[in-house]
Amino acid sequence: MWIWKSNSEIDKLEWDLYLAESDNPFIEHSSWYLDICTKYWGAFFNLKNNSRIAIPYSKLFGLINNVTRAPYLQRLKIISPVPVDIVETDSLLEAIRNKFSCGYLSWDYYHKNSVQRANYILTNNTQFYNQSQKRNLIKSNQIQLQYQISYDVNRLMNWLQTNGENYVYKKDFNNKLFVNLVTALIHQKVAFIVFVVDTQNIIIGAAIFTRYKKRLVFFLSFNSKEGKKSGAMVGLIYFIQTQVMTVDEILDLEGSDLHGVATFYEGFGAKLIPYYAHEWKQSIFCNLHKMFKLELGF
Repeated sequence: MWIWKSNSEIDKLEWDLYLAESDNPFIEHSSWYLDICTKYWGAFFNLKNNSRIAIPYSKLFGLINNVTRAPYLQRLKIISPVPVDIVETDSLLEAIRNKFSCGYLSWDYYHKNSVQRANYILTNNTQFYNQSQKRNLIKSNQIQLQYQISYDVNRLMNWLQTNGENYVYKKDFNNKLFVNLVTALIHQKVAFIVFVVDTQNIIIGAAIFTRYKKRLVFFLSFNSKEGKKSGAMVGLIYFIQTQVMTVDEILDLEGSDLHGVATFYEGFGAKLIPYYAHEWKQSIFCNLHKMFKLELGF
């Protein structure tokens, strides 16, 4: 049986300690991470074994609770010290749908009418690069690109402000949220920045990685025209695989449903690990809100 606890009812210290001891924990499910990324979140707890799952949500028209995919939170999973019994997810999904009239649930578990999404995982093995990635790697080596590990958020933001025209953000990209989150990740010592620089020490690309337990995440990357010409991102991932990762770590590329991005990841020999999106609308307000957003161009 699953019971709901609101944010105020959750012991955040106990939550984070439980997460740290769980099976394959995601740093994105830490209480402080969730607090930064979403205004509203609570959790369902399993009365039998104390496993739990965080649920971020919004309020449609200020009234209807709507499960949502929070910024910088690709997918949800049940937090448990042992691998999850897939049967338990049936009753969990029922509990979520009973609690929330509308929702878009992005998580690890397949259910009827779910839509598969693509996630890609790399080890530190570099022998499966395709010809395109090998050519880009040779190019980045020939022009002697360097990769600098840093914890300087201000340096990153200063560079982004100068080179912002080179990047395409979602229209709801929130600089304040982004800075707060990256600053918190670095303060918690679970993230680092890598700057790609040329022989003149000029930044031509950058990326943020989180690192927690045995999982690195290619959190966010920024490339420039010069970086694209120089194979900067290929060289950067090669640097992570050969100079940063340990043999028992994985690099979670977090995937993409965009064909070009998926092809780029597949070029490293990345393994596809699917996750699933489940959407439901049990109230007329769910569709009205969507129509309202489309009408206003949100």
